[in-house]
Amino acid sequence: MLVTFIFIIHFTSPVDAQRRGPVLWNTGKTSEANYQARIVREADQAVKTIARQPYTVVHKKSFSGDVHNYESLAYYAWPNPQDPDGAYIVRDGHPSPEYKKYDAMKMFEMCDNMRRLGQAYQFTHDSQYTKAAVRQIRAWFLDDSTKMNPNLRYGQIVPGYDDGKGHPGVLAEAYSLLDVLDCIALLQQNKLLNKKELQGLKAWFSELNTWLCDSQSGLIMNNTKNNLSIMYDVLRYRIAMFTGNQKIKAEIRNAFVPKRLNQQFQADGQQPEELKRSKSMMYSIFNLSHLLEFCQMLRYDRCEYSQYKQRASAAVAFIRKYINNKKDYPYTEIGNWNTYQSQFTEADKLFTSLFK
Repeated sequence: MLVTFIFIIHFTSPVDAQRRGPVLWNTGKTSEANYQARIVREADQAVKTIARQPYTVVHKKSFSGDVHNYESLAYYAWPNPQDPDGAYIVRDGHPSPEYKKYDAMKMFEMCDNMRRLGQAYQFTHDSQYTKAAVRQIRAWFLDDSTKMNPNLRYGQIVPGYDDGKGHPGVLAEAYSLLDVLDCIALLQQNKLLNKKELQGLKAWFSELNTWLCDSQSGLIMNNTKNNLSIMYDVLRYRIAMFTGNQKIKAEIRNAFVPKRLNQQFQADGQQPEELKRSKSMMYSIFNLSHLLEFCQMLRYDRCEYSQYKQRASAAVAFIRKYINNKKDYPYTEIGNWNTYQSQFTEADKLFTSLFK
């Protein structure tokens, strides 16, 4: 029984960690005036936040002994009032009231700010946004006094289990780093990072990718069969795009169809591992989005991806069958259905742009 319980802990993932748009910010709506105005407002706030103090991981009471370590609590881990030793229990689909005490929320906001600042610069060409982005990047990744150690071994801690070690579900938090990589690409394209900074960032992300590939958490992610494994591949592939690691990219491409696509997406469009969840519609849409993000990167890399169309199309059709017809949906969903409708609309747009 204990083994099963720990297995469940390993594969919980936070809602807030999911990215809000596909890789390289091609959301299909960036030309809309209302969208641009909102992004600029949010970017203006981000500029003020970073001017006061950029987000870092060092301002906390560390439970690992090193404030430079990224540390987070498992998203669905709750204090167990019946356990005098302080062990936690997992309530799938129910965010922990203690989750915000650690580094995850800071990383989410930092990554969101990188997206806002980068997009605001694309819309306005106002250098205040890129200057703020560079300052935040230096604080989180480069400055010796504040930079994060490039690993996630203390992420998604569940007090009372595994001697305080982190869990592979931290990948869902690290996935938001894709927005940082997209922002770095914009800064690099506009020659707004110097050679030393660019080398430092490539070294940092290379070390993180090594950890993702070789750590026990990475090995578990590589062999799981739900949405986390596709997130794992998308994150590693995007990092490899930045660092120029062709070996990692080729390994992911070669294994993706038999190990991810055919195992997680059935010919009739169902995603069995996601449909087991208490938020089955949410995770089905997320996993579809991750698949499409992978296709987006393959297109950017000029790699063939037409072999993904049939199963991706079936998944889109399956979700579309129910997304505006909740009463006939035969699976458990405890979340916000209206939010999922919006998320599916964006996924559907990306599908159309990839396979039109």
